[in-house]
Formats: sequence, structure tokens, C-alpha cells
Amino acid sequence: MIRGQVSSERAAQVKLWIGGPSGDLHEISATIDTGFTDFLALPSDVIASLKLPYDATFPAILGDGSTSHLDFHRVTVVWGGRQLRIQALATAADALIGMALLDGQRLTLDVTAGGAVTIEPLQ
Repeated sequence: MIRGQVSSERAAQVKLWIGGPSGDLHEISATIDTGFTDFLALPSDVIASLKLPYDATFPAILGDGSTSHLDFHRVTVVWGGRQLRIQALATAADALIGMALLDGQRLTLDVTAGGAVTIEPLQ
């Protein structure tokens, strides 16, 4: 089970352990974004500091309907006690957890400042 909390700005946040090719794991805070359909978005400075390998560039339709070409990198994320190797989108914003990473999970939110966030596998 992954636990976190709702921020004063009503953002559901959890801590994640991520790593790159060196094998070292680093803890980051990530916000759950149910409008983001991919796995994970990471700030470009985090990608650079972990030396995450470039994977591909894909065209994407953004939330405002515009199209952009986005870079993806390979990252290891500890999820439910397992290390998964996934693609992470490079972004200028904060780290985001998308719906692809949440697939097969139950997400429970107490939507109030300081409220509980829990992510657990569906049984």
C-alpha cells in the first residue's frame, strides 16, 4: 500500500522512490493527476540529475487541445514493493502520477487539507 496526503491546495500527493541507470534510488513527491493518461511525468532537472536514458519523442495532445512533441526517458520506480521499469515524460512542472501507473489499483482520497491518500492493489 502506498500512502500520502492531500495538500492545502487539495493536491493528492505521495512519496515515490525512483532511480536511473546507476541503481541508486531517490525519494520524490509526486501529485496524482487523473487527467494524465500515461505512467509518470518528471521534472527535467530530476531527469538530468538521475541521468535517465532518453527513450523516444512522441506527439501528444495536451489538455488545452494543442499538440506538442514530448520526450520520454526510462526510469525505475518502486511501486507496491516492486521495481518497475517504465517511461517517464519530461516536464517543466512537478512530478505527476498518471492513470497508466494507477491501473489495477484502488485510489482513496479524503479530500481535505491533510486528508489521507491511499493506493492499494485491487483484490
